[in-house]
Amino acid sequence: DLAEVVREFSLQVCLDLGHVRAYGQEALLESPALTGRVTLLHLSAARPGKDLHRSLAELDPEGHELLRRALAATPPDAALMPEIFALSGFEASLDILHRALTARLSSDNAAF
Repeated sequence: DLAEVVREFSLQVCLDLGHVRAYGQEALLESPALTGRVTLLHLSAARPGKDLHRSLAELDPEGHELLRRALAATPPDAALMPEIFALSGFEASLDILHRALTARLSSDNAAF
């Protein structure tokens, strides 16, 4: 089990949202072994079975939920790297990411 190896060796994790989605690994986001260990989050849109490094603007509702869960599993000091291969898609992705982070910050502050 990957999560057990991460925990046993105190490894840090690079989590790739597009790969998680493309290869059906959404359950990784629920793993307590990964919580707090993500130091780099790669961000792109993908559809199950296809990892195309597309703009976050192309996320469907399930993809937006996955983005929310990935950000929730990522510590605030982790690096976020949009991995988009077209400038227009990169710019649109920054807008989506800004809105997602603003929502995360709002929900984090509401907990206090």
